[in-house]
Amino acid sequence: MRLPMTATLLALMLAGCHEQSAEQAAPPATTVAPETATVTAAAADPEEQKMPKTRQTLPVANQGTNAELTQRYAEIKTMIGDAKASEVQQCRKVPFGYKACGGPASYLIYSVQGLDEALLLQKVSEYNGLAEAEAHRLGLISDCSMVLEPSVMLVGGVCKAGPSGDLF
Repeated sequence: MRLPMTATLLALMLAGCHEQSAEQAAPPATTVAPETATVTAAAADPEEQKMPKTRQTLPVANQGTNAELTQRYAEIKTMIGDAKASEVQQCRKVPFGYKACGGPASYLIYSVQGLDEALLLQKVSEYNGLAEAEAHRLGLISDCSMVLEPSVMLVGGVCKAGPSGDLF
């Protein structure tokens, strides 16, 4: 009794972790109106043509693109720079990115020495919101593993992550 249930659960979990083909992962063609983006891709499948109109209209606000996310990531990394500090109290961490099951994809380590921390945190928050919107828009899936929050330490005058956690 226990073995078949375990096999069934394993099959269900693996089915949720499959990779999407490029065709499935590609976003539909859209035309942008001031408030909404409307799907204009022709549906070959009759079931898709029966889809209610409300499901074909998506809000544009807060939707990012990979190019925009890449640009914002570069800005954030430039702000952080080498994360130099004179004492460990200047070293901080912030949740970064978004996992489809929720929570951060990683943590960024930075130093408050010579940095506008409020501006950095604002940029990270905006990035995280765009990353979440993009993940929902593309229907991304995740391994749902929990990213451990790292400790911070000062090594040779540079803020570094402690022994646990994933970093970009």
